[in-house]
Amino acid sequence: RIDSYLESRFKDSTIVRNCGSSKVIMQRDSVIRDSLGREILLPKLEYGDTLSLYYAGYVFTSSPSTLFATNVKEVAEKAGLDLVNPDYNPLKICFDRGVLIPGLENGLIGSYKMEHSIILFSAEYGFGNKQQYSIPKLSALSYEVWIDDVIKKVQ
Repeated sequence: RIDSYLESRFKDSTIVRNCGSSKVIMQRDSVIRDSLGREILLPKLEYGDTLSLYYAGYVFTSSPSTLFATNVKEVAEKAGLDLVNPDYNPLKICFDRGVLIPGLENGLIGSYKMEHSIILFSAEYGFGNKQQYSIPKLSALSYEVWIDDVIKKVQ
């Protein structure tokens, strides 16, 4: 289902596949220019870095369908998602192995600051055979992600 969705909707887009995750790059700049025109390389996410992001998580049937979590107010309001104590600030985590579900982790690695992407993966890389809150067991998932910042691990 995921592959046919990607082929029909994103055939001209860049798709990065990694360990069961497919990431569609919606917007990515690895280099920007400062006010003097000098190139500045944006940080690329690696294990041990601090990641700050906005996200919208969907159950994936034949397309992203049911929104189950977000920290983007406009997305929640548009979907009619009633969150208890909503937090519309960027999610900030130390990005390391096992901190996130595998599908999301595999899709995020290598992302750049200011990147916008859609990450899709099967239940095997999500919550598997367990129902998780409103997410039915064996559900494929889709996350739309906006990377707010990548803070490199101090060496």
